[in-house]
Amino acid sequence: MSRQNLSDYLSSNAPSSTLAQLILSIAEVSRAIRDDLSGGALNDILGAAGAENVQGEEQKKLDVIANERIKTALSALPSVRGIASEEEDEVVAAHNDGEFLVTFDPLDGSSNIDINSMVGTIFSVLGSRGEGAVSEAEFLQPGRQQLAAGYVLYGPSVMLVLTLGKGVVMFTYEPKSGEYLLTEAEVSIARECKEFAINMSNQRHWHPAMQRYIGELLQGSEGPRGKNYNMRWVAAMVADVHRILCRGGLFCYPWDARKPEQAGKLRLMYEANPMGLLVEQAGGKVCTPDGNILDIQPEHIHQRVPVILGAACCVRRVVAGGYHALLMAVDDARSGDTGAVVVVYPSDAQSIGYMSGEVSFDGATGQMLKAWTEQRAGVRAYQTVYGLHMARFAPDVTRWLYFLGGAMLTMAIATGMVLWTVKRRERAPLSIGNHMLERLNVGVLTGVPIGAVAFLIANRLLPLD
Repeated sequence: MSRQNLSDYLSSNAPSSTLAQLILSIAEVSRAIRDDLSGGALNDILGAAGAENVQGEEQKKLDVIANERIKTALSALPSVRGIASEEEDEVVAAHNDGEFLVTFDPLDGSSNIDINSMVGTIFSVLGSRGEGAVSEAEFLQPGRQQLAAGYVLYGPSVMLVLTLGKGVVMFTYEPKSGEYLLTEAEVSIARECKEFAINMSNQRHWHPAMQRYIGELLQGSEGPRGKNYNMRWVAAMVADVHRILCRGGLFCYPWDARKPEQAGKLRLMYEANPMGLLVEQAGGKVCTPDGNILDIQPEHIHQRVPVILGAACCVRRVVAGGYHALLMAVDDARSGDTGAVVVVYPSDAQSIGYMSGEVSFDGATGQMLKAWTEQRAGVRAYQTVYGLHMARFAPDVTRWLYFLGGAMLTMAIATGMVLWTVKRRERAPLSIGNHMLERLNVGVLTGVPIGAVAFLIANRLLPLD
């Protein structure tokens, strides 16, 4: 069976020959990284390099080697104006008249190198119209402006996964020919969610709503989700996202309380944006507490964010469960709307707060709210109001379904009471009598099932506690 190679695919699908050449250059350097990995200890690439990157993380030897290989290859291309790497403190200039900016994580999951497990290279391509020396500000573009994004997964086979903004394709490296050959032309994330990936060792540090959501998944068929889930964690985002692209599921790396001032663990420019574009192009959803990952305006090249991505139904369920409600409301308050609602979901109760005058912050939930509001918006006001379980920033359709269900059930109860009263006064059996009683019977018979169905649908979309 003849398969299309990467070069031919790019000739037909890339918007320009310069972009095609850039991606081919990344593919070429990935072969060298593959060779480094395949030799392992024989190539002296295991262990630490004895230095830290700009994030204060220990660099592995192959982190440094892969970074230098990719930096050298991209800097040689006249079309590349500048590059930004997870392993570089600052942006690196290439050619002032270049048209592309490239960001990359040279070796995602590098802690797996020493145990011979999966790692990968993640890359993102942005356009540039800058003049003169390249600056960091040019790189600070929302992920939706990416021209291309992808990754190379170094596993049992080496695969290159790519999007040019029109779907996602997968190529597999063939050692004999030295070519990447097309093996999946239309990648689509499965709608059914059966697996989730999260680092459970951090569970006690998560926001209570995230703990609750993952707890529901762990309860399996005996819990509110009504089915069993499998948990996977490779400790390399590239591998966990690859599994989601192949067979669906959910990936979460949420905020946790160990470093409350730090928004998340993963990097927006090198990991979240390129992976977010791939997932969205494959029919999935991506989000952070600030909204869709791809709509975030970056503040600096090493910015971190919490990440939730995967099958659309799973991501919507996390959002509907209230995990993001707090920061959404804080952002509303920051915009100057003093009536903005803040919804907080502690582990044992549900409360609703409004921005108002100075009040105290009592309890763990209040302290968490205080930390978030001071960090993100400088807002210190919080006032608790009880009840209103449905105010979850739910979609309008869900609120209308709850309203419809309540209205229909109320109508059914009211007509049933009238019907019972009339029948008792007539001392007639409870059966359809005259025309008026027939209508009342119909009201009961239709109101109950319609109301019940409306409630069931709404609860499926956004369950009440």
